[in-house]
Amino acid sequence: MRLSIDKLLRKPIRLFGTPIDLQKHALEVITLSEGHRIGVKPSIYLPGHFDRIRSTNTSTDLTIPHKHAHQTEANHAPTLLYNIGEAMLWNGAILQNNKNYILRRVDSRERFEEVDLESAFIADTDEGHEFFGHWLRDDVAATLINHDNIPAIFLQKPKHFQVPQYESLMDIKMLLAKKGRVKNLHILSDFSQNSYKVARYMEIRRRIKEKLNPVSTKHAGVFIARGNIGTKRSLTNENEVIEHLSKRGFDILFPEKMTVAEIQTRLWDAPIVISVEGSAHVHALHSMSLDGALLHLQPPYRFVDIQKGVFESTGRTYGFYVCKPNENKESFYLDNFSDFDKLIDLMRNACAKIKHIN
Repeated sequence: MRLSIDKLLRKPIRLFGTPIDLQKHALEVITLSEGHRIGVKPSIYLPGHFDRIRSTNTSTDLTIPHKHAHQTEANHAPTLLYNIGEAMLWNGAILQNNKNYILRRVDSRERFEEVDLESAFIADTDEGHEFFGHWLRDDVAATLINHDNIPAIFLQKPKHFQVPQYESLMDIKMLLAKKGRVKNLHILSDFSQNSYKVARYMEIRRRIKEKLNPVSTKHAGVFIARGNIGTKRSLTNENEVIEHLSKRGFDILFPEKMTVAEIQTRLWDAPIVISVEGSAHVHALHSMSLDGALLHLQPPYRFVDIQKGVFESTGRTYGFYVCKPNENKESFYLDNFSDFDKLIDLMRNACAKIKHIN
């Protein structure tokens, strides 16, 4: 299913309008949380593994992931609401003064009732429409923003089959609004893992605990199987990995075959969570131990470490194992189980030291 605004609408908007520059076109900028600088922990990985990385999901420039892996301080941007005043919504187009515009990707075939609101802020993101992990992390957290009782609106209904279960578990309210008028429309900037974002993560964790009353897992850790949903990342010897981790006392989750309540219960207070990099590991964001560790199995040609900042902001430790590529470079495999065990133990020891300090 292709996500776009009406094709006939896109061209004239771009021809006659001006893209909205929030710094220039906002009538008011509301600071919900100031930015700040914090100390962070370097990533944990084995010698030589950074040299295995060939490219990220966007480029072959490895300076940014190298910086992320080794930095000891990080800047967190503020959370802001940009009030652009009266705006019209039309199938993904946000029109200020019928001229200035923001174009969003939505499914033009979906039909929702038109809205006429005094005020609202847009809580969803294009990334949240496309990737379940972004929705569960960023878009859900945005719904917990409460400023002058301004309601959160979503331009697109998330497609992932587990979204309704998470809505119920986390008591999330999503007002769907593709067409209509908002007298004071606010555009949210909430990408950073600042203290306000973390506080909302903790509120979601509290809601899960209140609903499920889970007991801390007794397993050595949890491995989340990749499954078939999302961008293709094929760990070709996943069954061997599962067998190996099972012998080490890990619980194995197959999220596509489980209810959300079962997933969150079995992840509760897990000391270490291992998964292939992707949306699946975000199931653990609100439930694993706050002094635990996330270990990613990374594809060498699609290295992504954005979750480092997310999980470390909540006190966790981050590490990665860069797998070896197969001949087609589209799939990969875990090549050395002895090294894998060493990395797991390194991460356990790092978490134990932090726990001792705390």
